[in-house]
Amino acid sequence: MNKRITGILTLAVAITTFIWGVITVGNVVTTPTVTTLEEKIEAMGHLDFLFYFNYINAALITLLSVAMLTGFFMYCRKEAELWSTIAFAFVPIYGMGNIVAYLSQVFVVPHLLDLYHQPETEIIAKVLLGLLIHDWYETAIGALNVLSYAILGIPSIIYAVIMFHRARGLRVGSMLLALSGVLSIVAVLGVALQNPMLEMMSLVGGLMYMISLSIIGVFFLRQPVMAGK
Repeated sequence: MNKRITGILTLAVAITTFIWGVITVGNVVTTPTVTTLEEKIEAMGHLDFLFYFNYINAALITLLSVAMLTGFFMYCRKEAELWSTIAFAFVPIYGMGNIVAYLSQVFVVPHLLDLYHQPETEIIAKVLLGLLIHDWYETAIGALNVLSYAILGIPSIIYAVIMFHRARGLRVGSMLLALSGVLSIVAVLGVALQNPMLEMMSLVGGLMYMISLSIIGVFFLRQPVMAGK
């Protein structure tokens, strides 16, 4: 396998995740506090370029992560073929869940907002928006997003354990990757238990994910172009 390609993909995931984090934090800081669904819908107003860019970027993170995890599978399979294959079996589930969660914000939510402002479709649009707005409390699409990251946590932990034992230069990055996986699983338990503190572990897990991939990506990028292992 070409480890440098895996390194490029890994750093690409880290960079796009960083962009997502900066925009998301900026939105939280600048958006007024709302307490009802009606206020949330009105606060969304006319969706701007940054809204679309952020969710397209999030979908790109998902696609790049799937490609990156393919590289992890190729790297780890010689060390532990069965466990590498088991880990990779969860990757398509994560990918589909997050693609639906993020692209629904681009292709479905804007149309529902238009319907909400029409008297004859306001009620049904409000119900659907209450299920599909990604950053609203306990929506179905938000739960799908958190569940998808919990599923990502499974291959993250498995590949982290294999990489930890395979190369000394991967130990720090692999430990952080495993931690991000554990935190993502804890976050989905928070959704099930309706515990906001546990749900917040998804954000912490995302930070650990970004840092771990930065370290792992640099390691792979420093490897020979046509390394045999």
